[in-house]
Amino acid sequence: MQVLLRFSHNNSIYVDRVLAIAGGGAVERLDDRDGIHYTLTFDQGHLADFFLALDYARNWESTTIEVNGQRLLPKQLREVTACYRARQKADDPMEFCQCSSKHGLFPCRAIIVDESDEHGWFRYGRLEDGTLAVDKEKIERLIRAQLARQHFDLCPFLRQSDLSTILVELPTTIDPEKDTGWEFRQEWVKGRLARVGVQKAKPGGSPIPPRPEDETVNQDGSRRHVPDVTYAEIGGLKAQLQLVRETIELPLRHPEVFRHLGITPNRGVLLWGPPGTGKTLIAKAVANQCQAHLTIVRGPEVKSKWHGQSESNLRDIFDEARTNEPAIILFDEIDALVPNRATLSHDVNISMVSQLLTLMDGIEERGHVLIIGTTNRPEAIDSAFRRPGRFDLEIEIGLPDATAIREILAIHTGKMPLAPDVDLERLVPHLCGLTGADVAALCKEAGLVCLRERISFDHDDLVLTGELEGLVVNARHFEQALQNMLHGLAKRRDEPGKPVIHAIKTNRG
Repeated sequence: MQVLLRFSHNNSIYVDRVLAIAGGGAVERLDDRDGIHYTLTFDQGHLADFFLALDYARNWESTTIEVNGQRLLPKQLREVTACYRARQKADDPMEFCQCSSKHGLFPCRAIIVDESDEHGWFRYGRLEDGTLAVDKEKIERLIRAQLARQHFDLCPFLRQSDLSTILVELPTTIDPEKDTGWEFRQEWVKGRLARVGVQKAKPGGSPIPPRPEDETVNQDGSRRHVPDVTYAEIGGLKAQLQLVRETIELPLRHPEVFRHLGITPNRGVLLWGPPGTGKTLIAKAVANQCQAHLTIVRGPEVKSKWHGQSESNLRDIFDEARTNEPAIILFDEIDALVPNRATLSHDVNISMVSQLLTLMDGIEERGHVLIIGTTNRPEAIDSAFRRPGRFDLEIEIGLPDATAIREILAIHTGKMPLAPDVDLERLVPHLCGLTGADVAALCKEAGLVCLRERISFDHDDLVLTGELEGLVVNARHFEQALQNMLHGLAKRRDEPGKPVIHAIKTNRG
């Protein structure tokens, strides 16, 4: 490994110290019209000298760093240099370097094989007939990629030989049936408990993981998904919700009313409007109210390069809904799935649109299954979908007005500890023209601004100062959050030169 540190003689009084530190490294001097420049070369055995020299040179504007020909900025070495200095101050440098994982297997604290750190390195493998075949090659690739990404492979104290030895000594296979030190790790997969790996055995045995709150299992073992979103979480859309409930909720909860009247209930509703106005949220809330199984379908998840597979995927979706009735199928951004056939040139895409039309026409025979589509480009949808019998009703979900913004603010600050100086009414004029998602993001950002004032990072540790009860969001936090959010929106609209709030209002028309 070759590390070069190049700097100018004219830019610092510490030049002599750097040259003295270079020690075993080669020093090359270059005189030109800009002054005197030095290039120091450090091999693997003298990287400790490199870090000492970097302490003096890293803040010089003219300093350049190259590792094996790759140019690096001094700030890119911040983590490894901070770790290097902390190690020198540690009471036990060898223990300081140990892997921060509770398993402590590897000789570097920067190595984190599993972010949750619950299952460790042994989650990487394949279950074969009840035995885990440990994938040592993948473990090594992950570890070395981590070290290179943070440049910890430059650390002079990283013992590459120890790392290789540990990888070799890992077991090749693990059989929990024979080795009492291990047990199977289980998770809920498609409504059933399934073995997904192994883990260290816990005293008293590992408890069964709790089932996700929004999942239940039918008697035949099939999965049933009911969202936990309620109408109380939707603000400012009372008129639209009323229409959706009449179209979707009433037929699912009281089908006898339609039988009595001798009419066929609506089978689909199309929600259209700008992104972030709550279209998907409405679908989830209706499914929750009806306790209906909700399947969310997005175009890329259905489309396949194999002939006939896309149509088969659509049929499977409708079959699953029929099995779990009452059910709602939500086609999110449906314009990407069923564009106008007049604009399509590929027979496969035309076939998929025709298949969905056929499935929607036959929905009467499929029981209590209703369709919701969402889009921000209704004109791009094939016209055959926009007739009675398919999408019987089209509802515009527009931008919230001032009253709706007040409701959304109240919802998203309902559980937030607010200081007495917070006046949400003052925020409303600045938020007119934004979406409900923008308003929700503002409340979240205000909480994060409050949190940032109370946290600090000490190497690997995150420290929260003060008592938790004192963490209160005040007016200043909302003001800062508003500026942060509007500035970000203005940048996304490529109007960096205009005043932030003015730019937003202009864009929104």
